[in-house]
Amino acid sequence: MAKSIKKNRVAHVQSTINKVTRQGLEQATITIHGRATDLSPYDTGNLRGSIDRKVTDFEGSVGTNVHYAPHQEYGTYKMDGKPFLMPALLLSKGDVKEQLLRAYRAAVKEAIR
Repeated sequence: MAKSIKKNRVAHVQSTINKVTRQGLEQATITIHGRATDLSPYDTGNLRGSIDRKVTDFEGSVGTNVHYAPHQEYGTYKMDGKPFLMPALLLSKGDVKEQLLRAYRAAVKEAIR
C-alpha cells in the first residue's frame, strides 16, 4: 500500500511541475511578447502585428514570420539593425526568472501538501 501511495504522490508532483512549467512559460512569453511589440520598429504596423508567441510543454518562443524581420533585427550592409527581439529577451530576463521561480515555489508548496 505504501508503494502505491508513493507512486501516486510522485505522479502528482510530476503533474504539478509540468502544469506550473507550462503556466510559467505562458507568462514569460507574454512578458517578452509585450516588450518585443513595444520595441519593434513601426512603419506600417505589419512587423509589430506579426509578433507572435508559442508555448509547448517545455519550450516557449516569441518571434515573427515577416520575411524582413531579420533585416530589422540585425541590419544589412545598407542599413543598421533596429533590434527588438533580443533586447526584449534581455530586458525581460529578470522578470521571467522571477516569474518561473515564483511558479516553481508555488508548485513545490502544492505538491508537498
